Amino acid sequence: MILLLTVQFLYGIAASVDFPANLGIQRCNQIPTPQFDQCFTKAVNEAIPQLKDGYPRLGLPPLEPIKIAQTKSRQDGFEINLSDYELRGIGANLIVKRTEFDPKNKILNWYGTVSSLLIEGEYTIEGKILTMAVNGGGKFKILAGNISSELKTAFEVKNIKGVDHMVLTKTEYINRDIGSASIFFENIFKGNKAISDSINAVINDNWREMDALTNVFNKALTVFVQNYMGKVYSKVPYDELFPRM
Repeated sequence: MILLLTVQFLYGIAASVDFPANLGIQRCNQIPTPQFDQCFTKAVNEAIPQLKDGYPRLGLPPLEPIKIAQTKSRQDGFEINLSDYELRGIGANLIVKRTEFDPKNKILNWYGTVSSLLIEGEYTIEGKILTMAVNGGGKFKILAGNISSELKTAFEVKNIKGVDHMVLTKTEYINRDIGSASIFFENIFKGNKAISDSINAVINDNWREMDALTNVFNKALTVFVQNYMGKVYSKVPYDELFPRM
């Protein structure tokens, strides 16, 4: 989610009639073949750097950084509230490795990597992480490397005012691997720096077991990208996303 939901809307913008043609981003005919998947993968990777600074004509903010005002989440044993935080690395480091498109069964799958992703902002937390009591807040910073993910999506085509548009009906995210992670929560045990440092040390030694924390950011990116997708797919007809032969 941290990376692959983002690509759902990138090709859509690049394929739009409003997107500057002189950028040289190719379009791919609607044919479910290996040649299409190669074309589509190439087109998305061409679109990413063009869009990292945003696209005002569709009201889309920059991808570098992605700014999120707030995310609240209750996970296994703790409640966390993230605010005024940023994600850096999606626009600069996202590479889509492979795509699979099946227009008959209305399936579109994505496989990609991000070499480096930085997430930082403000937080509050209360509850237990890895059996440790936590109750604090302040700044947080997470640096993750070599993220490999898969996103499976299903869609339907709806006729809106006489024009077909793509509408997502289901998403399934699978986080295949995170190569490395460094995590810091300031003042995670309120008022006691020594205990806060100890908790951060335990978190960093056991970060692979912290799926609950990863789920918080997955939730935030899902909401962010679905808002983007709604804007793009409402403006770009299905046959412009995937031209028919």
